[in-house]
Amino acid sequence: MMRWLLAVALLVLPAASRSTTAADLSSRIHIDGDVSDYAANEWVLDSTSARPERADDSRWGINNDIRRIAVTWDANWLYIAVECNTYDTGVMAWLQYGAGGLGGLEAAGEFRRNIALGDLRPNVFAWGDGAGGVEVARVDAGAAFGRVADDQARTAFARDAAGAGAMELALSWELVLASDGVVQLLAAITGRPEAGAGDGAPDPSATLPATRTARAVLDNALELIVDADLDGSPDTGVSPQAVTTVVPGTTPVVRSFPDVSVRTDLRSFAPDLGEEVRFALDADADARVFASASVYGIDGRRVRVLYQDEVRDLVAGANPPASEDVWDGRDDSGRVVPGGVYVLNVMWGESIGGRDGGTRVSVVVVR
Repeated sequence: MMRWLLAVALLVLPAASRSTTAADLSSRIHIDGDVSDYAANEWVLDSTSARPERADDSRWGINNDIRRIAVTWDANWLYIAVECNTYDTGVMAWLQYGAGGLGGLEAAGEFRRNIALGDLRPNVFAWGDGAGGVEVARVDAGAAFGRVADDQARTAFARDAAGAGAMELALSWELVLASDGVVQLLAAITGRPEAGAGDGAPDPSATLPATRTARAVLDNALELIVDADLDGSPDTGVSPQAVTTVVPGTTPVVRSFPDVSVRTDLRSFAPDLGEEVRFALDADADARVFASASVYGIDGRRVRVLYQDEVRDLVAGANPPASEDVWDGRDDSGRVVPGGVYVLNVMWGESIGGRDGGTRVSVVVVR
């Protein structure tokens, strides 16, 4: 009797709630930012999964948060949807399928972020926001880091006025070379190139820092068995939820960084008279850092890049200025800037491109 009731229940369930991978899902899955196409068992990470993704766990608040992730596939495409809130940020997704990936994003070109990825060595990077769309790049043992061809990745990013939306990807199996039948996936809310992460999905084993430029270590990943029989073709007729697990990475070491501040010899100066302002970095502990210095107008517009990723061997206390630690009151074109208040901004990290901290001080140009 119970078996008969179960059979009847399965027959009356909506088709979308019990869909499985198939030879062709193109008539159901549309890459348009609308994630209502996905069936219940294709949401591999959400509030009901074995390792729940909470809707309010972002260190940057509920307006910048990943809500859930869906994955499914057919013979041609791997489909991924990351539903999220991105009020003033974007979302990144990383996919590992083979050798040759990157362990962190601190030197990943336009995809550079202050993020380390634990044991994950992703081969595909995707970055999307509501303004600029989605960019996808690939790096593996057979390809240098670079954007993928349009015929290998279909993308969409949609969000409403409140920031609720989703990033969708359809990645060709020619791109995702799952030679061992397994792919791993991780997503995060992040910001501009110097930013860390406010929310990781799956959640990392260490609490993410609230500071936007602090280094984030994301060490857990979703693992999907897409080709269990290793016949070279993605499996059909399987539930994505049933073949997805969360693989824990190496627990990250919580690192402490020195407190660095910037000190100037003048608070106002007259470039037209040949004056310039020199500055130096002070630290509360000995440290070797890579420092980058820029000057911004009071309106937030950058007017001068003084240097990038210069090595600074700091000692605890006051440090003398290096030869590059000077601004002559001119912009990147060599013109003396108008009189007013300007902000000298110094970012620094323990590695090239890293952004573990930052400090700033205002100066006045007199004309």
